[in-house]
Amino acid sequence: MCVRPIGDNIAFCPPLNVEKKHLDEVFGILAEVVRELKQRHYKTRTRA
Repeated sequence: MCVRPIGDNIAFCPPLNVEKKHLDEVFGILAEVVRELKQRHYKTRTRA
């Protein structure tokens, strides 16, 4: 799986033979990361 940033977007380039369970895992991890970043961003903004 190739993952790279393009401006404000994230590009995912999975292999042609990717299985659903692998995509579920990748997007599950991405969702956790986004939630964590959102929490950190919110905490930082409320301190100011």
